[in-house]
Amino acid sequence: MGDGFVFEACVDSVHSALAAQRGGAGRLELCSNLLLGGTTPSYGLVKMVKEQVHIPVHVLIRPRSGHFVFSCTELKVMIEDIKMVGQLGVQGVAIGVLTEDNKINVEQMRALLEPCGLYRLSVTFHRAFDVLCDPLASLEILVGLGVDRVLTSGQEASAVCGIQLIHLLVMKAEGRIGILPAGGISESNAAQVLRRTGVTELHGSVRSILKESVHVLPGDQNTIVWTVDSVKVQKIVSSCNIAAAVDSNDQNIEKRYQYLTS
Repeated sequence: MGDGFVFEACVDSVHSALAAQRGGAGRLELCSNLLLGGTTPSYGLVKMVKEQVHIPVHVLIRPRSGHFVFSCTELKVMIEDIKMVGQLGVQGVAIGVLTEDNKINVEQMRALLEPCGLYRLSVTFHRAFDVLCDPLASLEILVGLGVDRVLTSGQEASAVCGIQLIHLLVMKAEGRIGILPAGGISESNAAQVLRRTGVTELHGSVRSILKESVHVLPGDQNTIVWTVDSVKVQKIVSSCNIAAAVDSNDQNIEKRYQYLTS
């Protein structure tokens, strides 16, 4: 495990962004419609978050919920959204486009990567990765495309369940591309995922109820407002920093022993 653990918090509001930063998150993934898997946030939300936080902001570029096979028109929308967030000065984006047979759409990826390069945006291939038919071969394609990291649960319901594939991806990557575990990351399992996979980053949307409205229309069930829980973020960051420090100390002891016995 390398130095410099980063927890990337998935946020969908200014309130959540500030709570994540307060808890010690090292980076934000900003989106809207989290309950639908996340879509591209509005211009206003991106602008306000960028103005109010001092940690890196990555923006999800996804024009709708559902599958990851996009039309030419949807691709144009994504390109314009990348330009928009690039002009607002964010540090990165999360993108992902597939073919109908669950392979990376290389042609569309290249079209999206062009404006990313123009604005020098860090690029994460989002959890579209988890429906790819050949994750190891796909990882090589993403390396060749120059993608910076892959967001994945190891093609399982959670990162803990997919820990074996995540570790295999880390080994396969050999430092050429980052592996960012996601899915069910919490204060109870974050350090375990970190240590068993060898990653240096984790992604999660650790939330709690901010407010439940009493002013609703009859039969309306959408009354709860969720927000990032800064205390939970703090616990994740603290446990992972401790795990990283212990591993680093163990490695130093081993190196010292090897030196003394050589």
